[in-house]
Amino acid sequence: MNNDIAAQFNAQAGSDVLPLPKNGNGDYRQPNWDWRKLEWGKIEQRVFNLQKRIYKATKAGQHRIAKKLAKLLSRSQGAVLLSVRRVTQDNQGKRSTGLDGKKYDTPVKRKQLVEKVTADARNGWVNYRAKPAKRKYIPKANGKMRPLGIPTQEDRVIQHVIKTVIEPQYEAKFEPCRYGFRPAMSAQDAIEAIWLATRLIPKWCLDADIKGCFDNISQKFLIEQIDEQWQPLVNEWLKAGYIDDGTLHTTDSGTPQGSLISPLLANIALDNLERDLIKTLRKIKGFPTRIRNGQLKVVRYADDFVVLHKEREVVEKAQEVIQEWLNVRGLQFSPEKTRIVHTTEGFDFLGHTIRHYKNDKIKGNYKKELLKKDDFGRSKRRVEKELILQITPAKEKVQKHKERIAEIFSKMKSVSPDDLIIRLNPVIRGWANYYQYINSSPTF
Repeated sequence: MNNDIAAQFNAQAGSDVLPLPKNGNGDYRQPNWDWRKLEWGKIEQRVFNLQKRIYKATKAGQHRIAKKLAKLLSRSQGAVLLSVRRVTQDNQGKRSTGLDGKKYDTPVKRKQLVEKVTADARNGWVNYRAKPAKRKYIPKANGKMRPLGIPTQEDRVIQHVIKTVIEPQYEAKFEPCRYGFRPAMSAQDAIEAIWLATRLIPKWCLDADIKGCFDNISQKFLIEQIDEQWQPLVNEWLKAGYIDDGTLHTTDSGTPQGSLISPLLANIALDNLERDLIKTLRKIKGFPTRIRNGQLKVVRYADDFVVLHKEREVVEKAQEVIQEWLNVRGLQFSPEKTRIVHTTEGFDFLGHTIRHYKNDKIKGNYKKELLKKDDFGRSKRRVEKELILQITPAKEKVQKHKERIAEIFSKMKSVSPDDLIIRLNPVIRGWANYYQYINSSPTF
């Protein structure tokens, strides 16, 4: 271990203390600490500093150091405190309970949960057993019902602790084409990546969706991608099962939908899609020159992704390669949601419609002159100037937004205009904020 890093590690190891007012002996570890007096800014900074060091160590290939730092963070009371706050106080699901019916909705109960989870963490989780999730159904956009599993609040806290620990390690290794469920990444980043890949040259697109991704991921494959020290815990959650209508159901595949750590586990299982695809295509005669210099682009958000290239043959071959790649993970394409389409026809992704349109402004002599060269004096092909890329809100999403607003009006006929505006504003602003970065002015 590098001496400087070792010194930092040892210094951090002794600093896991509650940032509380000191007692007479100058000791922070008070037995009667108060949840309401915790200095959350200091706790968050301490946890973030450790996460940052884990990320940097992993990025630098210092996996032994990263592993030790991860173990330290997993036993940190600061990580437990933040996790308890997120699950029982900040998150929308703070009122939902699992099978045990326990709700930690007071400072005293939260303190008890912190002390219990911290003790389990420092004991290496040897006595921890995950409880089955409580099955609940919520409506999907297509009218069907989506099954969700609601773990107990204690299980959710422990999942959040482990997510806090392992996320920096995988963030240092994840490929850049992945945008869903990542810190500081959003759907808008994915749309921007598609815009950059298609704004100059129209392309063929594999618009793909994975069938039942969270329900069908191979648990065996997933466990193999997890670091050894966390495999027992992850296996507990994968095998915990769920209770539906009083009956216990085992789970032999997939990750539990509704759990805090499932999105991260799904991203781990689906990582390296673009790298493996390009690596395989390069072995096929005639393909290396067709995919070099970033000519092939993959953009993935959770289980939805697109593959972009100017040649249809390359996209078709990519679909074949990806299907084999998915088979290893126990997955397959959704036939009704997967298609190959040209950007002049348009396709929908994350509620946006991406399409090339004819540029009606280019006419007559102006058109001839414009087609000869670009702003830098370079010659350009006709198709690049006759077509312009527009990204707009998908018609389906526009219609649903109208229906939601109409529903609010219908339910609030008897209220005052002020109350109606208060109810409408967050709905309209939220929708507008999501679509504000694209060609949305006509829609607004």
